[in-house]
Amino acid sequence: NYTTSNVSPNQILSDEIEYVLKAILGAKQEIRDDVGEEIDVESAIEYVINKNDSRIFNSEEVNVGMSLVITIDNSASMSGDVDDIALKTCASIMNAIKDIKNVELQVHKWSGHTKDDVNISIANNLEELTRLASPNGGTPLGHGIAYATNSIMKMKYAQKLMFVLTDGEPNVAYDDSQNAIEFANNQVFNATQLGVTVFGLGIGYDMDNNKNMRLIFGDTWQGFNSIENAIK
Repeated sequence: NYTTSNVSPNQILSDEIEYVLKAILGAKQEIRDDVGEEIDVESAIEYVINKNDSRIFNSEEVNVGMSLVITIDNSASMSGDVDDIALKTCASIMNAIKDIKNVELQVHKWSGHTKDDVNISIANNLEELTRLASPNGGTPLGHGIAYATNSIMKMKYAQKLMFVLTDGEPNVAYDDSQNAIEFANNQVFNATQLGVTVFGLGIGYDMDNNKNMRLIFGDTWQGFNSIENAIK
């Protein structure tokens, strides 16, 4: 079954997200030449003095931009208003990036009962977002993060951000050697070690204070229970 949720973007949230993403991208814009290639400042000064241009450019081709993955809990508890909030948040992000150059985005939804039974559906645009699977099954959070990490490492831009949307704690781990919370925390750690910035977004009442989710995501965990609350 496919979702029939309202996936139209919230323009106020889109504007806020666009502002933040442009600020992040702007902070990554080092001094560049007139064709956009990154310049090593000290080497450029040396070139002016000694006409030695062997080390001016930091790389032959600099991929200035952002790879972004939104990975969403699609377990049964996400049905109804929670799924609507998650998809509207995704739609707002998609709307925010449409006029920003060099930003690529994937949206994943995942659910399952065991490590061998994890279902993942993918969207790359608003139309595909309406065809993502409806909520069902359990919460294999660690698997969703691991899949998102694998995907984002194949995307082309060096700046990599992952947003994880969920309404509760994981209940599916890899095997009996780790519990689900430990497994999810290890997947967040693995992603950050690869240079991915991971944000955990909890949808629902008092999710901001969930101790286990803060254990998994650390200081990047943030809870909200409505689009209006997300904007704040």
